[in-house]
Formats: sequence, structure tokens, C-alpha cells
Amino acid sequence: MCRRRLFDSVGDTAELDAVCQQFAELYRQGGNKFPPETQSHHYLERLRQSYPIYPEIFDRLYEDWSTLDKFQRTRGVLQYLAIVIHRLWNSDNRDALIMPGSIPLDDSNVRNKSIHYLPQGWEPIIEKEIDGSRSEPFDIDGKDTRFGSVQAARRTARTIFLGSAPSTSDQMIRGVKIDHVLLGSVQPGQTIGVFEDVLKRLRDRLHYLYAEEDRFWFDTKPNLRREMESRKQKISDKDDVQPLLKEHVWRVFGKNHCFAGIHVFTPSVDVPDDYGTGPRLVVLPVNQACYSKDANNQAFTAAEQILRFRGDQPRQKQNRLIFLAADFDVANRLRDQAKTFLAWQSIVADINNEKLNLDMFQVKQAKKYKEATEKSLQQMIWETYKWLICPMEEFVSGKPHTNWEVAGVSPTAAVLI
Repeated sequence: MCRRRLFDSVGDTAELDAVCQQFAELYRQGGNKFPPETQSHHYLERLRQSYPIYPEIFDRLYEDWSTLDKFQRTRGVLQYLAIVIHRLWNSDNRDALIMPGSIPLDDSNVRNKSIHYLPQGWEPIIEKEIDGSRSEPFDIDGKDTRFGSVQAARRTARTIFLGSAPSTSDQMIRGVKIDHVLLGSVQPGQTIGVFEDVLKRLRDRLHYLYAEEDRFWFDTKPNLRREMESRKQKISDKDDVQPLLKEHVWRVFGKNHCFAGIHVFTPSVDVPDDYGTGPRLVVLPVNQACYSKDANNQAFTAAEQILRFRGDQPRQKQNRLIFLAADFDVANRLRDQAKTFLAWQSIVADINNEKLNLDMFQVKQAKKYKEATEKSLQQMIWETYKWLICPMEEFVSGKPHTNWEVAGVSPTAAVLI
């Protein structure tokens, strides 16, 4: 057995049993968060037999890494683990077991041994997206104590790397299932939810991490998120975002209402000045947002201008207008969501026009992201346009003065009024 060739002794039997029992209890309490096999007594026995090395490491090295041409099944496992153990010993690592999440890929010897068996291109990905002081997981751990206290981002990224690096693009099913990611990362006494949360954070930030349903994997080819972010930077607020939001705001509010008319992002000259059959609603552009009921805000200024004038001429029927304004605190998020949707929309358009050469998984992923971001955009419009502003005219020293009555609109409302 490999363990006997790597360790002269595994230490005190009572300590061995106590550690393995703690892991077994973690899996019992976690239930379906972990693979089904962890619930059996057989897995507890596997823990005892492989201690202090975690069984999942042996599984990944023997089942996945041994498929690589350069990796010799027994000698390769021994050589690799010997380097890992030496580094962990020298750094006084305190992990209960040597797990996939324990493998110190920030160490040059461990990293070099890892990429020795892999195709070209893995070193910069490890340094930027998996482990080391310049990596995204290191930054994520450093900015959130929930993650940093257990090195959740680094441990999770290491686990995914060990389980997915030997993969090939022609595999029908790729990656590591989420229950095995947790299996290789979480230790007794740690909260499973922290690792589930950090996995979502990694998925949103990493450019070489792929996610499909409940499986995750790294690849040397960047995912579409990098392409999306690049396109997003080139999108214009005036030329792209404003026309898109005008169209989508009309979709949300243009039909289900009881107004004589709805005017979305409409110049004052194009807002009719008549009695009609009822009041008209003027939806202000997102950059003319409302600070709740604060008297000094962009929404009141813009509404006042439309209320007083139709183009260059004084407006006669001022009491026929009501305004709908965006919430200042949400407006930037709405603009950002619009840019994200436009970026995905352009990617899908280039796919359809055969300007992008992508594999079937990426094509499917791009279309899914486009649909999801458009759905989120529609919902965010409801959450953003939450203030109805009604003018209330008073006369101060014989001159008209406008006060504003502000009412909130529920994002779950079926109609505005």
C-alpha cells in the first residue's frame, strides 16, 4: 500500500480512530451534501486504511491522473505524494488529513510536479486562478473572514484542479461533482455552507473555471466569461444601454396600467399637453434617479422641467402628469445588468453568424447566460423603478411652487396602479 511506502508510522491508533470518526460524523450530519458512499461503514474503514492521506486523493491519482501518458500508476503516485508531504511537513500544516484541498500548489516543487504531466498552459492558470499570493482564490479568502479562516477558496480550487486537470475536451462528461468538491475540501468543525458559497464566488470570478449543472472543472481555454467581460467594457451607456433600457422598461410597464399613456424616456416636447382620458405617466431615464424622498435629487429636477414646459413652451395641463423614477441605490446595478445582457447577446449573435468558433458546450452556455441575464434584467427593472412621483402645487408669495408626493411601487405588483 502507498501509505506504508510514504510513512514509517502513522502515529497513535487512538488519534487515528478519533480523526476518522470525526470525518464520518461530518458526513453523517451533511447527508446528501456528500457522495452516497461516505454514509457507509465501508468508507470509515477506507479512511482508517489510507490515514493520514485522504482516500479521495488516491482515487483521483489512480483513476484520473494515471490515464496521462507520462504518469506511471504506482511510481507517479508515490513521487507526487512524497513532494506534497514534504512541503506540508516543512510548513507545519495542521490539516486533519492530507486532502485534495491541502495540496500546496503555490509551492514551486508541487506545482512543477503537477504540470509536468499536463499539456502546456497550466502554470499561469494555477498562479492566477487556483493557488498562490497573486491568485483570485487568495484574494477572495483575504477579503472575507468566513472564507479566509478556513482557506475555503484555495481549498476548493485545489480540489477542482486535482479532479479535472487530466480531463480532455472530448469527454462526454467533464469535471468534479459538487459533492466531491465538498468531500475534498471540508474538514470536521467547518461549515459546509461556507464552501458552497465560495464555490459560487469562484464561478463568478474565474476565467478558466467551467460550471455545468453540478459539475466544475478547470481548462486551459478561457471560459466565455472573459469574452463577455471584454465586450462589456466596450458598451456605451448613451448608444447601447439607454436604448435597451427604454425598450425593456416599455415591455415591463407599457401594457399593464390604467394611464391615458405611458411615455418612456420621452423628451418633454413629445409628452402631450392635453386632458385626454386620464393622467399620463412619464418614466424618467435611469440616470435621473430618485434618492427616495430627498427633496434635492435628479428625478425631481427632471420632472419639474417636463412639468413646466413642453419643449420651449409653457405646459398648460400640468396636473395631468405623474412620474416614475428609478431608485438611486439600484440604478447602477440596472445599468450593469443591461451591459451584461448586451455582451451575451452579441456573443450569441456572433455564434449564429459563425463569427465565433466554439464547441457545443460553450454554445449552449452562451445561450443559457443570455436568457438568464435577460430574465434578471426584467426583474431588476421592477426593483429599480420603485418611486411614483406626483406633483403637488402650492403658491408661495403669489408664485407657484411644486412639492412632490412620493409613493413606493411594489416589485411584485401586477400593474402600476
